[in-house]
Amino acid sequence: MLEHTDVLKGTEFEEIFANARQNFNDVFSYFDVHGTKGSLQALTEQLMATRAEIEAINETGKSAIYGDNKAQAMEDLQKDLDELMGQMEDV
Repeated sequence: MLEHTDVLKGTEFEEIFANARQNFNDVFSYFDVHGTKGSLQALTEQLMATRAEIEAINETGKSAIYGDNKAQAMEDLQKDLDELMGQMEDV
């Protein structure tokens, strides 16, 4: 029976760890690239901002960006959501 420490020292573990580390770095690059926003982070922030504009239209009848054009805000939200989902599938 293998001891826990034997498994940690094996080449298979080192290979698995190296692959996991590379996969993590690949995924991380979608969120933060050397101190700048990655594409997933930027799209997520854009979605939240557009959502806030839609909420403003619902509450007050207009927003700072879209005025009273809720249809355009919803269209932009859907476009950004589709793009975000596509990038997440890539990840």
